[in-house]
Amino acid sequence: MSLSSLRSTSDITPLSGANSLTASETDWQQLCQQVCVTSHALHACFVLFNANEELPHLFYSEHWPLLSEWQTHDYQHILQKNLFYHPLSKPNSTLKNYLAIPIKRGHISGLLLLHFSGNLPTLNEKNKQLLDTFAMHGALLFQANQPKLKHRRVSISRHLIQRFKKVLNQAATPISAFDASGKCVFWNLACERVFGWHSEEMTQHESPICLFYPEETERQLVMKEARALGRSSFKEWHPFNKAGQRLGILCTSISLTEGISLCICHDITEQKKWLKQQHLAPNVFESSYDGIIISDPNHRITHVNPAFTRITGFSAAEVVDRYPYVFKYLLSNPEFYHYLAAQLKVKDHWQGELNSQRKSGEDCALLLAITAVRDHSGNILNHVTVLSDITHLKQHEANLRHQAFHDALTGIPNRLLFSELLERAIYRCQRKQSQLAVCYLDLDGFKAINDNFGHAAGDALLIEISQRLNSRTRACDALARLGGDEFVLLCTEFESREECADILERIQAVIREPVLLEAETVYVSASIGVALYPDDADHAELLLRYADQAMYQAKKQSKDTYVFFDTLNK
Repeated sequence: MSLSSLRSTSDITPLSGANSLTASETDWQQLCQQVCVTSHALHACFVLFNANEELPHLFYSEHWPLLSEWQTHDYQHILQKNLFYHPLSKPNSTLKNYLAIPIKRGHISGLLLLHFSGNLPTLNEKNKQLLDTFAMHGALLFQANQPKLKHRRVSISRHLIQRFKKVLNQAATPISAFDASGKCVFWNLACERVFGWHSEEMTQHESPICLFYPEETERQLVMKEARALGRSSFKEWHPFNKAGQRLGILCTSISLTEGISLCICHDITEQKKWLKQQHLAPNVFESSYDGIIISDPNHRITHVNPAFTRITGFSAAEVVDRYPYVFKYLLSNPEFYHYLAAQLKVKDHWQGELNSQRKSGEDCALLLAITAVRDHSGNILNHVTVLSDITHLKQHEANLRHQAFHDALTGIPNRLLFSELLERAIYRCQRKQSQLAVCYLDLDGFKAINDNFGHAAGDALLIEISQRLNSRTRACDALARLGGDEFVLLCTEFESREECADILERIQAVIREPVLLEAETVYVSASIGVALYPDDADHAELLLRYADQAMYQAKKQSKDTYVFFDTLNK
């Protein structure tokens, strides 16, 4: 028997010289293709012997390799020796890349012969049962197409399902069957577990696809795609389960006789979720706005993301395989690194702020959150550090704090900050048993200048006076604007009233100096009221009030002078 003796057909061909069969070539094509897809074989061949016939009937997939090397006695030898489910070699070869599955039904016997490209896959009990199902399907298809058995064709598929119902029902893989109208005729336990509907619910439902795809438009698209799909390939579908959850189902369909389709599925829902998470994790790492550092259990850096480079200025090549403390900019105080390492030995999380510097030397503020990642045994696998650049936030906080405690026009402290500075000064004087003076200043002649030259000129005058006073203020003193043309000066560390008076006279002298406004020279002076601690009062509020009263007395006297509060009643 040679290849030239074969009668040419499309994909599946009975051997020329064997008894001619009336089986639909399409049925055998689909069956052989499905066997190959399911078993991962390159080719499949059904070898069937009918009673009282010497030559076998062969039905095989396209390009069945070296068919002429297999002779009838080779097939009979496999049958007689029961060489099934074990690796076989073709005649005159030592490469064992064939596998035989027995076929026996009534007067029909034979085998399903599979050809693989290399080593045979592991044949577990579930795979063995599935291959037995394919072998029995071949026997039934062969039997159905013999003329004298034509009247039994209508019941073959249902009979096949019923015969193997116990095996199929216990299979770990979801297996179901549907007739030509779409009704379910078989629904195994794995289907119940995956989809949620019991077998009775499915087999009694008029249109089960409505359960999987409740929305009409989607259902029509699915049905259209299913009709266009080849029967031999796996396709991913996304039906709903009984709980209303979307599933990921990999499914293929085997066409049986009388329009029945056997569906073999694999639930890949969790696998899809896992793959999505695996895809999401690196995307989060790469696209995170915050910097991320991954280090080993000994704190050696293994990975950094692009945001880390943007924030710190250090590239991945500069930091990977090194320890954080070697970067004098990143950790300006190496002792802080050792403190962190000690903290992470006793707890798995640390969060706090760090004043640092970028690679360029620019100061920055960072918020660090460090977490230890452990395995199931409690051993540390990695440390993950998330660093947020809070420099702008700190700058904004500083600006708000400055605005809350400083005069918007002149930039010097306001009443709120002065009250705090006065409280601190009183506390220091209490400890040192020293004295201080609160000097309340009101500018003489300011209103006339403001009226004649306008508010802009008045503001310019206030700024100039504040700058002069600030330049004459000692480090131990404080200056504030209370509002309008009123200022207050805190003087400390003087030994006597006379020394304080000397300070006031210098202040008055600097205020009297001419001021150039819009090409005009103007002059102002100051009336000053003074209250002393502890002679006049020992509370900040009283000292400020008494100084204000003394200032009004200076205004009444002659202006451009100063008055001590304790002289008011004398």
